[in-house]
Amino acid sequence: RLPDRAEAGDLPALSADETPVAWTPAHIAATDLGVYAIVDSAERVRACAEAGAKLIQLRVKLPRDDPAMEPQIVAALQATRAHGAT
Repeated sequence: RLPDRAEAGDLPALSADETPVAWTPAHIAATDLGVYAIVDSAERVRACAEAGAKLIQLRVKLPRDDPAMEPQIVAALQATRAHGAT
């Protein structure tokens, strides 16, 4: 929701050059997703999903090519899919 007396044109827009960008309204989710959990392990993703969180971000601060990343991602995806989370 915009503050009182604000208009859509008051919002910042990202563009590649000085060409004005046409404003389009943001997509509004049809459902309330509740808590947005940001966690650091697949184990915590599973715990949040089991507790009912529907929107979970796995944020692991390892280099992308670290061999430990793949098992974390796979386990996190399995946990979210098993509990209907994203």
